[in-house]
Parts: sequence; structure tokens; C-alpha cells
Amino acid sequence: MSTRKALWVVSVSNLAGVARHVLDVANAGIEDWELSFILPEGPLADELRRLDWPTTTHEFGRDVGVARSLAALRRVIRRTSPDVVHSHLAWGDVVASWATPTEIPLVSTEHGVAETPHLYNRSRAIAAAKRLLHRRRMSRTDCIIPVSQATAAAAAQLWGLPRGITRVIQNGIDSIDHPSPPPRVGNRYGSFARLAPEKDYATMIRAFDLVHRRVPEATLELAGTGVLESWLREEIERRGLGRAVRLRGFMEPEDFFRQVEVVVQLSVWENCSYSVLDAVVHGKGTVATAVGGYLEYLPSHCLVPVGDARSAADRMVEQATDLKLRPQLPADWPSVDEMRRHIARVYGEVMASRAPPTQARVARPPEVGALSR
Repeated sequence: MSTRKALWVVSVSNLAGVARHVLDVANAGIEDWELSFILPEGPLADELRRLDWPTTTHEFGRDVGVARSLAALRRVIRRTSPDVVHSHLAWGDVVASWATPTEIPLVSTEHGVAETPHLYNRSRAIAAAKRLLHRRRMSRTDCIIPVSQATAAAAAQLWGLPRGITRVIQNGIDSIDHPSPPPRVGNRYGSFARLAPEKDYATMIRAFDLVHRRVPEATLELAGTGVLESWLREEIERRGLGRAVRLRGFMEPEDFFRQVEVVVQLSVWENCSYSVLDAVVHGKGTVATAVGGYLEYLPSHCLVPVGDARSAADRMVEQATDLKLRPQLPADWPSVDEMRRHIARVYGEVMASRAPPTQARVARPPEVGALSR
């Protein structure tokens, strides 16, 4: 079988959640597919080049603007002649839908679709405009790949269904047989996420304040960077928690997990959080909100209502003191390798849907379905 080519269009350059997904695929590739990437210059591009994947960064990204990015993407498409263009995150999704010739199938992985349309936007007017853009690109898209069932439902509600198909593929993660250090009880709490409004740090700080009053030795490590850093520093000092709460900035995941026993993430909405998946496979206690993708892999005793600091504090103490309450992933949750195979099957299905009818009947893979659970 000849190798086909997929061009990945990625909106981000930092090493955050979407970069994790990109690198998990890039590390081993997709069987029978040659990958290339276009994205803004930055650490993610450096990693892709280190892995020897063809990577274009010149004149592409939000910072250089839509017109120049469109021109750059069109040049890359002409040069590489991809069989599939696969976009990631909203900005890249829209640019890819404008730049990709109609004869090339267009696939989009949906990493960040909120049930509340204005959550990731500065105003409701901007959210409405973006919603219209996404509805239009759905008429051009052969397949969307939501990272959770909740993401799929939110996308359908906000944007309508794509021209082609929807296939849910959760973020793959590999189990850890012997986490280091091994799971243990303790009142060292932490969060590993952007310092952004949708993560609801106000409720987290209130919850930790309640925990700290009950357990004065409790600590909270906040790993991440973002727009809320200054506000968090002020709020931590205002509550007299300066000795118990530390803002750590960027941390390597393994360093973070060595320093906490319970991971707390009280997002207003979440699609499929890598940091919480990592917490589960590391055997950590986990407290999260009963929203989005969390509902698909966390048990009820780890979940709390959005904005409920008192319930969060109670769950935090429970997770810190009782190892039997620690969550485990569902048995059929995909590994990284299974996630890559699912993507390959989607590519095959999309290519088959574009083939002449007699050829499509032969090429379509059997029983693809929703490729998750």
C-alpha cells in the first residue's frame, strides 16, 4: 500500500494540551501516512523538527494575521499535495477551511468546544460571529473528531453537523503500572492548567481556604501560566494563604506529580483534560467539576457542581485521606497507540467517502462507528 500524506494545521506553538496531542501522534506517526505540519514558530515546532517531521512556521499564525497565514498555508498545500488536511483548534480550523481546495478532504479535531458559547470569547458578540464562521466551515468539513462525547454534543448544538461524519476519539493515554512516587495519602494539592477564567480559580482558592482551615498543613501548587496570575497573587495574599499556596509557572508534568497527592481542576467546562487523565493514571486523588468530558471517565465521588467551593473542599479532604476513593480510567479508554490507529481509520473512511462509489465500497473500513467506547 502506498503511503498517503496528511498535513496538520495547528494554531498553537506552546507545549500545552493540544501540543501534547500533536506530539503523542508525532512520536510514532500514523501507520501508512506521512505527516507534515504548519504552525507558528515556538517550542512545539522545535519538538516536531527534532522528530524529523517536515515543519513550516514562516508567515503562519495569529501574530502574522489571516491573509499572510492563508497565503502560507496555500503554498504548503501546493508544495506537499496532501491527501488530507487535518486542523486543530478554532483559528486553524477556520483558516484551513478557507485555504484547502475542495478536492482535498478536510478533517478537524475539536479540542475546545464549550457548551456555553461565550466561555472562550471576550464577548457574546464575538462568540456569535465565531459561531457563524464555524457553521460555515461545517459545510466544507469531511469529518470532525471531538475529543469527548460532550464535545461532540456541544459542537452539534452550536455549529450543526459537518458535511461528512463525526467520530469521537478521546485523548489517548498510557497506563502506568508503578507510578513514582506510588500513590499515598497526604494534603498536598495541586492544579496543572492555564491560569485562565474558564478554570474558575476563584472557586479553587475558596475551596482550598476551607481545606486549610481544617488542615493547616495543607498546601496547594498551581502549575501554569496565564492572564490570572496577578489576580491570583493578590487573592492568595488577601486570604493570608501566601505560605500555603505557590504559583509555580511552567512545570514538567513528572515534577508536578511528584509534589502533589490530589489534583484539583474546577473548570466551568472541560473537553478532555490531559492533566486530569495524567492524575488518574498516576494514582492521584482527583477533584473536578461535573461537566463535559469529566463525566465520561471520573466517578461521581470525584465530581462537584460548578462554583461549589464547600463541596470541592469536602471532596479534596476525602481524596487526600482515602486511597480507596482514587479513580481509575474505564477499561476501554484508548491508549496513545489506539488513538493513533483510530485517526488512521478515520482518514481511511474519509478517503473512501471521496472515492467513486464502486471504489468506496471496497475501501471503506468495516464498522468504524464512534471510535471511542
